[in-house]
Amino acid sequence: KKKEEKKAPVPVSVITGFLGAGKTTFLNYVLTEKHGKRIAVIQNEYGISTGLEAATIVGKDGKQSLEYYELPNGCLCCNVKGELVSTIELLVEKQDSFDYILIETSGMADPGPVASSLWLDEGLESRVILDGVITIVDAKNIGRHLSEKTQNSEQGHQKMTPGATEAENQIAFADRIIINKTDLMKPEEVESIKQKIHAINTSTQILTSSFSKVDLNNVLNIQSFDLQRSTEVLKQTQEPDSDHVHDSDCHHKHLPHSHTKHDNSVNTTGVIVSGEVASRKEFEAWLGGWLWNERGAENQDIFRVKGVIAVKGKKKKLGVQAVHELFDVKPTEMEWLEGEVKENRLVFIGRGLNKDELTKSFSAIL
Repeated sequence: KKKEEKKAPVPVSVITGFLGAGKTTFLNYVLTEKHGKRIAVIQNEYGISTGLEAATIVGKDGKQSLEYYELPNGCLCCNVKGELVSTIELLVEKQDSFDYILIETSGMADPGPVASSLWLDEGLESRVILDGVITIVDAKNIGRHLSEKTQNSEQGHQKMTPGATEAENQIAFADRIIINKTDLMKPEEVESIKQKIHAINTSTQILTSSFSKVDLNNVLNIQSFDLQRSTEVLKQTQEPDSDHVHDSDCHHKHLPHSHTKHDNSVNTTGVIVSGEVASRKEFEAWLGGWLWNERGAENQDIFRVKGVIAVKGKKKKLGVQAVHELFDVKPTEMEWLEGEVKENRLVFIGRGLNKDELTKSFSAIL
């Protein structure tokens, strides 16, 4: 018998956004629209009335870990009752009939821990793979949400990054941002919102919508955590144009703005330095020191890192990805060309970032 081909892992996207931003409307659109895609949607509570009897999946401990509804358009509506990652893998194993999984976080949840739990080492051969973080923004209220500082978790909500608003955290982690309810805003007001978003996260792509309807091809299978795509993400990075914001119609990236002083705002900063890192091990020790707060100021907190580096004696470019304290550094399929300047490019998203300190520190390991 021929050896059965190994199935590709199912892409998983984390959907986040403030209460009332339009997450439920977006997920209802996914679950009811005839878009031809097979998607499992995992919600905290069912956002639609299915009128169907729920099927259940029981975990190894004999307890019900998930219930789901099969919908007419080929999608599944699910409610996880057990541990998230193991339950999702069980769903994939038991109900192998979908191509994507969308997970809704609660309106007050920091997407970082959820993304970290799904970002598994390839060696574990998980049946699922983290595809990206999608944040839905309420165009009418995002300005107010960005100005409201986080309150302590007295009502059982997750504690957010100190000094940042909940909305800032959700924008900082996003690979795609959907500005919803743009039909209620003037064009210049929408542009102002884009500017505010990119002041926090320069590397995200922005989509606009009414009633949370977007082309699903722009938010699914984006492979944001695939190290092989690191060179694609950064190879067209250039210095920012002060009056230009890139969105779904913009086909080039921008180097994040410079921040040379510590502050409590959430922002993006970029480090570009030519040369070669002495070794991959030394770079990992350096990056770990910054992620684990062994370097830099006390008020600094790094949420995401993306980049490409050159290592001495290695022909291939190394891709870099990090979420909170977790990171991965691996060779890509792209090689440095003969005569090409070996330019290391790192994008940091976080709070209290200092470009000069990061650049000086990184230069010391070249």
